[in-house]
Amino acid sequence: MAVPAQVPEFTLLIYGVMIAIVSILGGKVAEWVTLTHARVQILMSFISGFIISIAVGHLFPHSVTFMSGAQENSFEKASFWLLLGIVAMVFLLRMFHFHQHEFPTDCAEDRGAAREKSTPSPSINLWGVILGLGLCTLVEGMTLGAALKAELNSDRSLLWPGIGVFLAVIFHRPLDAYSIVSMMRTLGHGEGRRRLVNIIFALLCPLMALLSFWGLHFMDRENAREVIGCVLAFAGGTFLCIALSDLLPEIQSHRHDRIKLSAFFLGGVFLSYALHHLEH
Repeated sequence: MAVPAQVPEFTLLIYGVMIAIVSILGGKVAEWVTLTHARVQILMSFISGFIISIAVGHLFPHSVTFMSGAQENSFEKASFWLLLGIVAMVFLLRMFHFHQHEFPTDCAEDRGAAREKSTPSPSINLWGVILGLGLCTLVEGMTLGAALKAELNSDRSLLWPGIGVFLAVIFHRPLDAYSIVSMMRTLGHGEGRRRLVNIIFALLCPLMALLSFWGLHFMDRENAREVIGCVLAFAGGTFLCIALSDLLPEIQSHRHDRIKLSAFFLGGVFLSYALHHLEH
């Protein structure tokens, strides 16, 4: 179904509703099943390949294009904001250690042990994880709003503007929601509290996307172009850091399923580049 590009708010509404739904479902999955280590790694390999390609092939080139209209040193400034995104995400990961998708219950099931209530681990910092993932979600929402605005400014005929960033977000949201709810369940938090946190987390990204899109709408054209360029480059850095933080530990520590995991990684890369045809 073709979405009218003349009504970007309608497109953003569809994106926001879908992101909220898959995020809530990701949290629900943690209530119903425990993903095995192998399944988590397959998902992360595919998503990481897709996110890396979005960062390198979509976000960074778009950021340079938008900055070039505002100043001459656009490539240098885009590179600076890309680096700033990487540095910011590294510090967030170090401070809150939030980007983890497996917990004691996951490991127990992988070993074939009976499902029992796990003893809370002192190394699990629930609120650090929630804060870290919440900030990451806000960055993703801001990126989605900026990408939608950027692509509509470039080409009003696009049927699905911002589709690359949207898919990067929608692939990643369920795993993060799964992480939060799994951790809360491991630490013994009640079902009502888990449900409330899951819903709030699901709404963060759509609300931030709407705010960033409207904020750019009220700026003059030159300032909006520069801000969009900075946001896209910064987001490219955060996307690269997030994807590599999933991939590198697994590559360094394990040798199992190398062909399968590599195939899913390449599948994510291929999907990202195939989006150039879908966008039009």
